[in-house]
Amino acid sequence: MYQEKPDNEKPASYPMECDHARNLISTIDPFDPETTPNGIRDTEIELENVLRQFLNERSDDDDPKPYKPQLLNERSDEEDPKPYIPKGAQMVRGMGKIQNERRNTHPKREQPPNIKEMTKEETFKEKSKAICDGGTCHMKVDESFVPKTEKNDKHEKQKPNSNSQRKRYIDYSGNGLWTDGVIPYDASSLINAIQSSGPGSQIFAYFNDGIELFHSQTCIKWRQRVQTDGVEYVQINGTTDNSCFAGVGKFFGRQTPISLDVRVSGGCHSIGVVLHEMMHVIDGSHEQSREDRGEALTINWKNIQASVADNYFTGPRNDILNSTASELSLASMLMYSRKIFRSNTEEDTFTVKDKDLEFLTEENKNTFSFYDRESITKVYQCGKDCGSTACNNGGFATKTVDDSNCKCVCPEHLTGSSCDGLTGNGACSRTIDLGQSGTDTIKTLSSPYTTDRKCVYLVRASPGSRIKFDLNNMDIDCNLKHYLEIRYHLIGEPSQELCGTIASKTLMTGANTESHLALVIFDTSASSDTTTKTGFTLTVTAVKSGCFNRPCKNGGTCSEDATAGEFICACPQGIGGKDCSQATGTVSCNEGVDNDIHGECFLENLETSAGVFAESLNQGNPNEPPAPADGLTYYALGFYDAILVSDVTFPDAATLCVRFKAIVNDPSGSSSQLSLMVSDNTNPTPRNLLVVSNTGLTSWVSQEYEISPSSNRKIYFNGKRGDRTEMYLDDISVFQGKCDLCSPNPCDNGGSCSQTGNTWQCTCTTGYQGDTCSDVVACLANTCRGRGNCVNTNGVLSCNCNSGFVGQFCEFEDLCSPNPCNNGGSCSQINDEFKCTCPSGFWGTTCDVDDLCLSSNPCQNGATCIQTGVDTFCNCVSGSYGNTCAQTDVCSASPCQNGGICKNLGGTDFYCDCPSGLLGDLCYDSGTECSFEVDQSCPFQGVSWDNFDWIEGDSSNGPTSAVNGGKYMYISNNDQTINHDAWLYATSGLPTGENCLTFSYIMFADPGIFGVYSSLPSENTLASIWFTRGESFNTYKVGKVTIPSGHTKVAIIVTLETVDNSGYVALDSVRIYPGACDECSPNVCQNGGTCSVSNGAVTCSCLSGYSGTFCSSVTPVCVKNPCRNGGTCSGTADSFNCACASGFSGLMCENSVSGPCANSPCQHGGICSVSGSTFTCECPPAYTGNICDTNNACFNNPCQNSGTCTTSGSSYTCTCSAGNIGTNCDVDDPCQPNPCQNNGACSVSGSSYTCSCTSGFSGTDCEVDDPCVPNPCQNSGTCTGSGSSYTCNCASGFSGDDCDVSDQLMYCSFEDGESDCGLTDVTFDYFDWTLQSGSTPSTGTGPNSAYVGSNYKYIEVSGQGDNTYAILQKNGLSTGFDKCLRFHFHKLGQADALQVYGNSFALLWGDYTLNYGVEWQSASVTIDSSYDTFYIVGWRGNSWQGDIAIDDVKLVNGPCN
Repeated sequence: MYQEKPDNEKPASYPMECDHARNLISTIDPFDPETTPNGIRDTEIELENVLRQFLNERSDDDDPKPYKPQLLNERSDEEDPKPYIPKGAQMVRGMGKIQNERRNTHPKREQPPNIKEMTKEETFKEKSKAICDGGTCHMKVDESFVPKTEKNDKHEKQKPNSNSQRKRYIDYSGNGLWTDGVIPYDASSLINAIQSSGPGSQIFAYFNDGIELFHSQTCIKWRQRVQTDGVEYVQINGTTDNSCFAGVGKFFGRQTPISLDVRVSGGCHSIGVVLHEMMHVIDGSHEQSREDRGEALTINWKNIQASVADNYFTGPRNDILNSTASELSLASMLMYSRKIFRSNTEEDTFTVKDKDLEFLTEENKNTFSFYDRESITKVYQCGKDCGSTACNNGGFATKTVDDSNCKCVCPEHLTGSSCDGLTGNGACSRTIDLGQSGTDTIKTLSSPYTTDRKCVYLVRASPGSRIKFDLNNMDIDCNLKHYLEIRYHLIGEPSQELCGTIASKTLMTGANTESHLALVIFDTSASSDTTTKTGFTLTVTAVKSGCFNRPCKNGGTCSEDATAGEFICACPQGIGGKDCSQATGTVSCNEGVDNDIHGECFLENLETSAGVFAESLNQGNPNEPPAPADGLTYYALGFYDAILVSDVTFPDAATLCVRFKAIVNDPSGSSSQLSLMVSDNTNPTPRNLLVVSNTGLTSWVSQEYEISPSSNRKIYFNGKRGDRTEMYLDDISVFQGKCDLCSPNPCDNGGSCSQTGNTWQCTCTTGYQGDTCSDVVACLANTCRGRGNCVNTNGVLSCNCNSGFVGQFCEFEDLCSPNPCNNGGSCSQINDEFKCTCPSGFWGTTCDVDDLCLSSNPCQNGATCIQTGVDTFCNCVSGSYGNTCAQTDVCSASPCQNGGICKNLGGTDFYCDCPSGLLGDLCYDSGTECSFEVDQSCPFQGVSWDNFDWIEGDSSNGPTSAVNGGKYMYISNNDQTINHDAWLYATSGLPTGENCLTFSYIMFADPGIFGVYSSLPSENTLASIWFTRGESFNTYKVGKVTIPSGHTKVAIIVTLETVDNSGYVALDSVRIYPGACDECSPNVCQNGGTCSVSNGAVTCSCLSGYSGTFCSSVTPVCVKNPCRNGGTCSGTADSFNCACASGFSGLMCENSVSGPCANSPCQHGGICSVSGSTFTCECPPAYTGNICDTNNACFNNPCQNSGTCTTSGSSYTCTCSAGNIGTNCDVDDPCQPNPCQNNGACSVSGSSYTCSCTSGFSGTDCEVDDPCVPNPCQNSGTCTGSGSSYTCNCASGFSGDDCDVSDQLMYCSFEDGESDCGLTDVTFDYFDWTLQSGSTPSTGTGPNSAYVGSNYKYIEVSGQGDNTYAILQKNGLSTGFDKCLRFHFHKLGQADALQVYGNSFALLWGDYTLNYGVEWQSASVTIDSSYDTFYIVGWRGNSWQGDIAIDDVKLVNGPCN
């Protein structure tokens, strides 16, 4: 239980913005044996061993460091503080951000996620938050609480005196109450202990806080004792023994004890722990022990520690604060968590039948629940003078110590003097009266819905009706913390706060006293931000209830009938009738551990008895009985005489046999006795039938008694207790019929009768048969089925069968005639199957296959050879692997599946490096794994903002080994600081739905808190989803927790609580499986087995070759299943056996009576397998073909010199090994060794060879250098060799022997940095050419881009006069040879002339087309050898759309082609 401290206890060292930082410091649940040291057992008084937990606070001189945000994977030179996480904070789901006053003084860096804390007001709601998606809701709550240690939490009442013993005066009618609700106490011992041993302790303050709660909310008054109180008061003692306990109810003639460890670290340091103990003192028992708990809970007895299982036994029906006072409250201070007292931490001690209410068993309880207050009010009559105060809608009237006026206590969200008012916004809140069968609709009126308000709906039906809720199309914004809550279970108890999306969901109020009342709360007040979400539609309907008054008896389960107001009872075995009140078969008690006296058992404690028979079990105490024969529990007589009486109606005409086991241990001879009694209409006063007296304690005594038919019989067990007596009952049953079914003997003709339970069976003498041996054995017409002659030999029949038939009655055809066994095999027949015993050298169903293990045993290293049809299997000895057991590497056996890579760790150890998306020891399962091996991708990485790092470990510096592979991660508390922590953090790589996280871990020497935290990707607050603390063990355990849907940020954190240099935490095999954790997730079935759950039991369906509960046992020969046609293989080290499917037979199930294999189509011993509508044959080595009808040409391997033979019909082909060629690989290869020099490739040509030379070489053997390699011709010239010389054929624009002379005289692409262009504007034209990139400014003219590169030149004609021009000039050309001018030009729109001139403006070329469209055009102009200058002239015509562009201008030697 996680408790808060008062708000005024805030240490100065905490950031002041967090008002509740210290309030939320957690302590261990006082019900939690997993976090408690060895408790104190006091057999004289009723005590409670409360669980221990270190407080989540620091001493006054501790200095929690402020949070300094830092980037992921970045670490500063100085110590890197991070958000302070109070000790134990991991136990509280989501704690709010701790602000830092100095944050702005630090450099701006990425902030680590916060560990969220909650204020006192937020705690309850945050714990009940659920996110819903597609109709599935996921609780945002710690679902995997792993408490510290588990100790006893005993609750025995004050025992009676008998002679010298102190007398217990408390009975079950409320005599444990304190007179007038006044409880005197003496706390001087507590105060003295605090002063001497509890520096900093707030225990006494918490006790005073508890008193304030009692005084402000109940009429129970705690006051300091005075002398006139005598010895009957509460003695509050302070201890240092790590325990917290209290007496239950008022002790008479002595003090009622409360004992509290006063140390801060002692485990009692919490208001919740102290209040829990104070509740016991007022006579409060645990809520999970109520007799009506079966309506809400299912106890998981097999997972409860035997030493504390009595805390789960149902209590007597009149016990204080039990089922007579109010409805069962899952939120009660006296309700256990389902996570404590577990023998296996992966399962709970009980399940809540309504999964939507599970969160109530995990709450941080720090005050009374609504129904705790109601119970106290009723039992202590706090409202006895409030008859005139009307409280409606589930409210109740009371007075308190602090307020003597009668006032109504209303369920949350209701208000007003009579609880008729609603606390919600008046614009949307309303009361809905449905009557007996009415209906109404609650829905959001706008889409998106309105924010920043709370709407409360009180839904009422007529008493005797229940309310059905049909939720549809819910879409509520989780990010804005909006929610919908439907309080359907009890109006005064919270339900899930739903957000997200739900397509549809149906709820119904319980069949209880509040079934006609419910509340609906739609709260968007947490944020006024607008949302895109659409809201919800909720239909509410009143349904007249038949289950309202709980009509089903004896553990029957009630469901509503289709007819309004009627009910249907599902009764336990042996009980029937409309209300489960009639014995229809054998009825029993304690045949199963949940067969409580106040549950499914047909017996009840007689209410007028002083005492009770109660369920009990052995806990290692003196005077306990031997272990019960039928399970865990038995019934024990309490401190007073008690009577059990049957609560079912037996058929009047039936004889009843009563059987039971008993122990009456009365060593003092005080006349203790257990009597079996009966009453009926004739004798209504119970009369004795059988008496059991002192039996001793060594063994259970079996008893039975037969009760004759009569009307209205009731059966009694009357326990009378003497001094120092133990009395136990077990294995009680009543069946209808005689006790001795064999007397008189029902078997005729000397037959013998045997009885097993409630049935009998006859064993007949020779010559007789039938159920009662009344039929004479005689030959009949069809005895031998017409296939032989019947012979009766002294009552024993046999048949002389005709030829072709065998069997005692000729029922089988003679399958051994003619003999089907070949090669001299002998035939034997069992029923309708034959078996051939083959001579040496042969094998098979009909001995028609050579014994391959004898003729060619391939198995090495002492392996056993097993023939599997036409092949063999080698069963290797340890240390040998591979198909023939020739390998010593474990990985040669290819153990890793689905593409996993085997890594040898030495000896027989290995691990599988699985492909992405697969995990598991052999890579069978889907998911993500971190085993921290070299080169393995892992989503969990270290961070920069923690205090120290996880270290990669191996057996040399941590645990002795890893779980998988050779590596693991670990932290040590050596040279560390308390409250420092280390993180592994994943922010990517996780699927977005629910995921199951498992991991193997070791915690040695109690180093601190080890936890898992998660959040949505949009949140910067991590919520605790699993943690443990206080553990010390040195072998790996497995942790398992469901990561909520959408949570893709996950952190694994260790927070140190001790630094004694001996503690460490090791972590390995971190696995993330898709989907929520359950019995089959992760898959508990090994070796590829398939997991399924039925009736709560896990079943593994194993692959062939594997067996056992979890498929862990292996039969190697069966792994590849030699059995055909659906046969199941079983085997030993040297053989196998096939259990054939129906219709198949043979050693390997290769034969069939019908279908494709019916006529044994496979010849020469081939194995037939059905494949759809046809068949396939596996042929023996000497044969091949579809039906094994062709001689295998490769059988004797004609390929010589290690050549490989491949068949092709009746012929073969040899693939030769290196050095040989020829049909049979019998010719030496002329290419071996390779005669081709300089890496030439050799190919066989007849008996000779040919060389294919590499570049640069030629000749027969590639011995001649090639003058053209490397190519001496430059600038893409082509080389032609001739001997040792060459000739170059040059590309255009180049010349010279090696094409190394450039013919290009100029080039203009108008790009930046160009050096060989030389085109310039002249001064005597009208305007200049313009350098441009991209399109020209004018529309409908000019290019969009250059022809090459980015730039070009053009004439911009806008603004120029008609018939003007711009000139580019190139001068200084060499003369004496012709030159070729090549360029690209662009005309679009209404362009005018583009011309090229030579010296003296001699026209050489012109283009006068106005518009070529968007494409560039090319031009070539020969410049005469006499010209040393040319001009390019662009004309402006009479249009502004006349831009002309040029690009890619070249001048090269020679005339244009």
